[in-house]
Amino acid sequence: MLLVIVIFTVLFLGIEISYAIKNKHWKELCVGSAIIILAISYGLDLNYQWQVLPNPGNILMKLQPLTNAFIDFFHLY
Repeated sequence: MLLVIVIFTVLFLGIEISYAIKNKHWKELCVGSAIIILAISYGLDLNYQWQVLPNPGNILMKLQPLTNAFIDFFHLY
C-alpha cells in the first residue's frame, strides 16, 4: 500500500506540477495539491492504522436518508 501511495505521488509531482507551473495554472495546482495531500493522509492513516482521520463511511451513513429521499422523489430505481 505504501508503494502505491509513493508511485501516485511521484506521478503527480512529475506530470501535473511541472505542467501547472510552466503554464501558470495556480488554481489547478492548489486543487490538485489539496486532493493529493488528502489522499496521502487517508492512505497513511489506513496503512498504519492510526485512526486519526474521520471515517468517510460515517458521513455516508448520515447522508443515507437524504439519498433515499432523492431516489424516491426522482424514481431512480
